[in-house]
Amino acid sequence: MEREKSVLQQLLSECIRSPEQLREPLHLNEQDVAHLNEIARQYPICVPPYYLDLIDSDWVHDPVRRMCIPDPMESSADGHKDTSGEGDNTVVIGMQQSIDRLPLY
Repeated sequence: MEREKSVLQQLLSECIRSPEQLREPLHLNEQDVAHLNEIARQYPICVPPYYLDLIDSDWVHDPVRRMCIPDPMESSADGHKDTSGEGDNTVVIGMQQSIDRLPLY
């Protein structure tokens, strides 16, 4: 258990935690870095090097990139944080029901 904890701590210590560290590997421009800095003020960045290596830096729609790096549209004031409707669908704490009735066959 102690060995697993030290491996996890090592992996976490190697994570990319600032937009500036993403500039070169992802070919980010000044505007991209500035945007990520805005987001990083509210939400921490933590991208493991393994994930960073999986990203195709020339493709902005790379699926791994989209999981790890926030898109400017995600911080738009036009949207809201509960995109899945969890707030409306929570019946009791820890349980969601998004369908009013389920047909029984």
